[in-house]
Amino acid sequence: MYGPIPYQIRVLPRARTVRLRICPLRGLEVLVPRGYDCRRIPHLLEAHGPWLDRAFADAARKRAILPAGHGDPLPARLDLRALEERWQVEYCPLSRVRGAQERISHRLLIGADDPAAHRAALRAWLKAYTRHRLIPLLEAESQRLALPYRQAAVRGQRTRWASCSARGTISLNYKMLFLPSGTVRYLFVHELCHTRYLNHAARFWHLVEQLMPDYREAERRLAESWRYVPLWVEME
Repeated sequence: MYGPIPYQIRVLPRARTVRLRICPLRGLEVLVPRGYDCRRIPHLLEAHGPWLDRAFADAARKRAILPAGHGDPLPARLDLRALEERWQVEYCPLSRVRGAQERISHRLLIGADDPAAHRAALRAWLKAYTRHRLIPLLEAESQRLALPYRQAAVRGQRTRWASCSARGTISLNYKMLFLPSGTVRYLFVHELCHTRYLNHAARFWHLVEQLMPDYREAERRLAESWRYVPLWVEME
């Protein structure tokens, strides 16, 4: 029997199902749709006991690599699964390099004063790289599916991978760069379908299924995709 577990509840108005997310630093988050009966959560956690055991063990391994006291080791490489790229990261004194500078052979030089500034520079580069690489892929998918959108933006949401506004603006989370390419494509399809149906009604899911028959499996993979995001990305 899985014992009582502390957790935080996050209400996502546009969510269709409940999701469990374990963050190495914040613990267990239960992401629920608006109107969900939160009295059902303890039973839900008990039903997912084996998965929670594995997820908490993985989170513990990630916390174990933190330096004593606080902080997160700065990454020596970036595994950008969305693009099947691996970038080597080097850190230089601020006097030599300011911010992030790309070099040949997927090398990235980061110049900053302290670890927090290094992480900020890395996040800024990831956002810029998302605009440079993922937005053109979104545009190509939009044209292929004949589902136009108005404009695209890049953000760093904590609980959403992407979103589509009523005005047709699709926002991509730069953390998508760490996800497998197949999962990223599903996110593109999902948000592009919202340009036609902004809610998660049956006709929306029917369109998703028409365009991606295996979307249920993609949804299952998506629910576990936060494990691909490195710990340092969430550090402020």
